[in-house]
Amino acid sequence: MASIGRFISLTRLALALGLLGVSAGFLARSVGEALNGNAPVGALILSSSVMLLGLAMLLTIFPYGCTRCKVALRDTDTTLPPECFERLNQSIVQRNAEALLELRLEEAPRDTCAKLELEYCPRCQQAGRARALTQHYNGEFVKTELIGPREAVDGEFVSAALELIRKRALL
Repeated sequence: MASIGRFISLTRLALALGLLGVSAGFLARSVGEALNGNAPVGALILSSSVMLLGLAMLLTIFPYGCTRCKVALRDTDTTLPPECFERLNQSIVQRNAEALLELRLEEAPRDTCAKLELEYCPRCQQAGRARALTQHYNGEFVKTELIGPREAVDGEFVSAALELIRKRALL
């Protein structure tokens, strides 16, 4: 059964170690040149920057995703009229796919809306997380006002949410 959790990404690990190896080689060469009297400041800065990038990449080798497929979650969202927030949040908390499909499909106002955020496994679509929130746009900034809990959802709910998102995209 598919579930959500952390796993090791060998691709990200290889990329991070490759960046660290290349930058260490350039850094050693740059330091050697500096000791011989040459001052390759640009090479030192570049190799140090690549090394920092490699170290930062090490932080991403345990992505949050589908433990069965070993794939990071893909995220998508859609907006709904603001009065749909309570029913949307309730359908997520209860993991009720039918209630999700019964939400109104009319176009959401531009200033205030309810929003469905969905993260799901793009390979098997059997595991995901969903959350409801409301947002208000004042012409310059977006303010998130009500936020429901992020809930783990199953394949049936993921399919229903993706169907709702596809329908909303056609409006």
